[in-house]
Amino acid sequence: MSLTLTHESKTHPENFRAPFAVTSQVLGNKAKPHNDDLPILETSSKVLIIGAGFGGMTALIKTMEKLHEQDVTVFERLDNFGGTWYANTYPGVASDIPALWYSFSFALNRNWSHVQPPGYEIEEYILDVAKKYNLRQKTRFRTSVEKLQYDEESATWKVFARDLSSGQRVIHTANIVLSCQGALVVPNQLNAPGLQDFKGTYLHSAIWDHSVSFKDKNVVVVGNGCSAVQLIPKLLSEQYGVKSLNQVVKSKHYIAPPLPTVLFYLYKLLAFSRIGLLLLRWFVVLVAESRFPMFKGDGFFSRLLRYFNRGTAINYMKTAPKKYHDKLVPSFKIGCKRVIFDNRYIPSMHDARFDLRDEGISKVVEDGIILNNGDHIKADIIVACTGYNVNQQFLSNYEVIGRNKTNVQELWAKEGITAYRTLLVKDCPNFYLINGPNISTGHSSVVMALEHALNYYVKTAKPVIEGKKKSFVIKKEAYYGWFDSIQTELKKSVFGSAFGGCVSWYSQSTFNASTYPWSQFNFWWVTKFPNYRDIIYEDSDKKDDHIFEYFALSVTPTPSIVPIVTITRLTRFNRTFVSPIVKNLSVRMTSTAAASSFSREKLEQALKRRFFYAPAFEIYGGIAGLFDFGPPGCAFQNNVVDVWRKHFILEEDMLEVEATMLTPHEVLKTSGHVDRFSDWMLRDLKTGEIFRADHLVEEVLESRLKGDLAARGLEHNKEESEDKKKRKKKVKEIKLEKLDDAVVEEYEHVLAQIDGYSGPQLGQLIEKYNITNPATGGKLEPPVEFNLMFDTLIGPSGTLKGYLRPETAQGQFLNFSRLLDFNNDRMPFASATIGKSFRNEIAPRAGLLRVREFLMAEIEHYVDPNDKSHARFQEVKDIKLRFWPKGIQESGSTEIVEQNIGEAVASGMVDNETLGYFIARIYLFLVKIGINPERMRLRQHMSNEMAHYASDCWDTEIETSYGWIECVGCADRSAYDLTVHSARTNTKLVVRQTLDEPITVEKLEIEIAKKQFGPRFRKDAATVEKFLLSQTECELEELDKELKANGKIVVKIPTIEAPVELGPDLIKIDKVTRTEHVREYTPNVIEPSFGIGRIVYAALEHAFWTRPEDDDRAVLSLPPIVAPTKVLVVPLSNSAELLPIVTKVSDYLRKQHIPFKVDNSSASIGKRYARNDELGTPFGITVDFDSLKDESVTLRDRDSTKQLRGSFHEIIKAVREMSYHHASWDEATTNLSVFEGQSQSEA
Repeated sequence: MSLTLTHESKTHPENFRAPFAVTSQVLGNKAKPHNDDLPILETSSKVLIIGAGFGGMTALIKTMEKLHEQDVTVFERLDNFGGTWYANTYPGVASDIPALWYSFSFALNRNWSHVQPPGYEIEEYILDVAKKYNLRQKTRFRTSVEKLQYDEESATWKVFARDLSSGQRVIHTANIVLSCQGALVVPNQLNAPGLQDFKGTYLHSAIWDHSVSFKDKNVVVVGNGCSAVQLIPKLLSEQYGVKSLNQVVKSKHYIAPPLPTVLFYLYKLLAFSRIGLLLLRWFVVLVAESRFPMFKGDGFFSRLLRYFNRGTAINYMKTAPKKYHDKLVPSFKIGCKRVIFDNRYIPSMHDARFDLRDEGISKVVEDGIILNNGDHIKADIIVACTGYNVNQQFLSNYEVIGRNKTNVQELWAKEGITAYRTLLVKDCPNFYLINGPNISTGHSSVVMALEHALNYYVKTAKPVIEGKKKSFVIKKEAYYGWFDSIQTELKKSVFGSAFGGCVSWYSQSTFNASTYPWSQFNFWWVTKFPNYRDIIYEDSDKKDDHIFEYFALSVTPTPSIVPIVTITRLTRFNRTFVSPIVKNLSVRMTSTAAASSFSREKLEQALKRRFFYAPAFEIYGGIAGLFDFGPPGCAFQNNVVDVWRKHFILEEDMLEVEATMLTPHEVLKTSGHVDRFSDWMLRDLKTGEIFRADHLVEEVLESRLKGDLAARGLEHNKEESEDKKKRKKKVKEIKLEKLDDAVVEEYEHVLAQIDGYSGPQLGQLIEKYNITNPATGGKLEPPVEFNLMFDTLIGPSGTLKGYLRPETAQGQFLNFSRLLDFNNDRMPFASATIGKSFRNEIAPRAGLLRVREFLMAEIEHYVDPNDKSHARFQEVKDIKLRFWPKGIQESGSTEIVEQNIGEAVASGMVDNETLGYFIARIYLFLVKIGINPERMRLRQHMSNEMAHYASDCWDTEIETSYGWIECVGCADRSAYDLTVHSARTNTKLVVRQTLDEPITVEKLEIEIAKKQFGPRFRKDAATVEKFLLSQTECELEELDKELKANGKIVVKIPTIEAPVELGPDLIKIDKVTRTEHVREYTPNVIEPSFGIGRIVYAALEHAFWTRPEDDDRAVLSLPPIVAPTKVLVVPLSNSAELLPIVTKVSDYLRKQHIPFKVDNSSASIGKRYARNDELGTPFGITVDFDSLKDESVTLRDRDSTKQLRGSFHEIIKAVREMSYHHASWDEATTNLSVFEGQSQSEA
């Protein structure tokens, strides 16, 4: 794939750099947020990638494309892709090697602006690649990993992390972990006495604050590495205009001339095609590789290269002012420190404002620095270009505990930092260090090295990804052998060694963990063709040699392999494992994607088997869209409602209302439901079969896209819904037909906006795309509206029409005045209702997701229209959410915008604080009950689907096997409902606010000629008068315009049949000035509306999985707080001796109000636990014969199957803490001991 940048980064570079608030938090010393009051977020994936820079992005792409694994998650500390390229934003930051080489081989860019483009352009390229490969949906930003711990029993990693926005704790479980944290992680701050006394501004080049002005300032830059060389010319430019710039250095670097411009012209010439770009890339690679002997050995060719390159660099550095020559030119061998390709640094030294000082800093004072020779240099700004702490470049941010409790940091501190092939660490199964120790060659591209390292990952992780192996680990002898060989070779190189003649960041006293002592071709070889005899695979029923042969056969030849193999074989490295692989290069094995861990069919079988819910009236054949809940379903739904009530009603001090389900026609006519609460329906002209229009269009277009994928030889993995499966005998088979790319794009655009089409627009789509009855091919009539309310007659007379309510909101609106009075006229306040609603769905389907009778929970938050701030908004402003704004939807894109809610409100994307507050609280509720936050998004209503009175509306959609399902709506309904009900009933539904200070206002008032009203309107006179006096200011303004224009007004009053005509003899409308002590207004309403049934089903899907070792053992990993039953009490046998202990445990659980079940059936204990795993029971208490001695019992964890031992009082206390107080397993069980089996022979 080739890319073409828009170069938006050139005009708006600020859009392509990390905010200072983020970098100062992540890279600086700013305290990270901790909010342990929030529930622990537990997530999982087969693969976890830490870091979203070049390494993390490559790892994600290769996992999805090469290993065909979609169950992968990325954790990134920053708020966007790019890693160091996103965080490093100092002026002048740029690539120090050709960009064509510092980019992905699979995504080459056609239009770099320079050979070494600026950092913001590289970041634009990175974001473009992320968008092309749709990486954002797999990435969780602002998440910092704190600890990794390997669980040997389950062969998984527990990853302990923290959300940097909200402070929420995250525990993630993964089979494989890739640490893609780069080497540039911890900035090396200036270590000078007195820095804390400096009164000016102190900056580090890695944490740049763009709000700092350099205009006419005295600046000191400390350091002379790559960042200083790039920064100084920029600060001396007209754009920054410093008054003076003193550079203080303590060491020297070789600075080479800029890369030749001919390379850029050659790039422009060949950029027309991917082949041309690849040829140029390989030319650059070969030139770089030809320089490798300069870095190693002392033969003639090595000395010749060093002589030539050193001479070139020295001649260039001597173009600087002569007074700086001795301070610039090193004496050590070239390459001992990284060679810097210049970009205007040496020429900038001729600027009169510049001075180079090498005396070193003695101390920092209030107004500058004192050098070791006593000179005082005044400074307004000190910039530390002191690089990064090399001692903290690997796994610096988190602790890693492998098997046998091996602490990697302690291991490295004792034995030296290393990783086999730069990737694998001793005693760390299924764990890769991408960009690990010694990966950099010192002369080549780190991005190329990352791609090579990930080739090794793809090869070696494949059997674990496919489920054929449980885990793998590097053999200890291979690990130590690698360390010895690489350190021996490094001593022969110039990289920070005695041979090189210098001290550099490459070397760490006794060893070098930074550079690779062989060529980049060598690294490609050892990663492309792993030595599998160095790896131990667990759960293998084959010998190592057989494993080796399996992998040897899986090598895929590439067009470039022959020349590369030829070149690589000339380099020095262990060849013992090469020949059997090379023999089989012509053999190719096709790998299959690992099966999804979720099966809807298995879930539905389990839910039916355990009677969570079932079709209503099943023995009579059932009725579509109606369901009965069984005991576990009732308990689960009730627990969800209980959490909802505590999370919203109790937490927010809401006023709960229970209104009647039967609603008179007049109420729903006024609210608009009679006229507008409908869907579009169509009918087959011949068979009379009925379809819902938008669903039919969606189904047909998805079917055609699926046929297109099949025709292209691609798989379509999305599971079909049950209702589609039931229709398979009737529906024609999917037609394998390749569509034009433009047609595919058009279909996808339509599907992205399917919720926004009107009936006539759906009719046009049906006609345009020739959509017919899928089963018969019969033609369909145009869409017609179908009202979704169930109507009925109230009372025996049959004259009072009513409906089963379609929502719970209207009962709250009609009781507004009573609620306001109950709340002592205080604003703002909220009411809430939990209850059943009814919708006569055209085609109910997808189980609980589209039904005719369902449970809702709705909130109506009444707020001053002039003040929609929220007193508690600051508590949630840092919570990061996944938004799908209307503008992106209307463009046909599905790109998600990740932002914290504070930023979303501040930018105007979310209309106001109160709406934003409830959106965030909705998110926290859903996470608390078990919804995976990575499978949630907030979809904003598009312009064509937004109610005319609403100012903003967001749906919380949850991803299920049926697709993205709207589960919660949160809308700002303005004052619509209260206004229409007030107008219809002539009853004021308003707030009267006593003002602190009286105000003078001008307002329209209507004067009624009452003497003429009686004779003119007779019995209706009072009604007309009441109607006129109830008009708002805006309504009076319109009446006044009509009266002046026409000499009369005509109004329609609901209880009077004929229109009422009023002339100037009856009414007079004038503007008057009044002093008011009370402000009267109709409050606006923010309405969060929850479909409990949909949320319940989504939570069940997200919680369901099967044991890897037995696909028939289903588990519902429901959070303890909502689990139907918290504890299963299991006597080990039916022996009467155990009954007293079982009774004691049961009584104590009952007293603690913990729901439990006792299973004393004759089934094995394993089967009893398996039954309850399907029911979502999180804990098990086993009573055995050891319990008779000390009343101790065993506590079992459902998900991990871990077992701990303790007294039953301690065990039940731990259960209560985990069930009701959000404690984790580790936190609640600290006083319990590991269960090691029973001592009693009866067991």
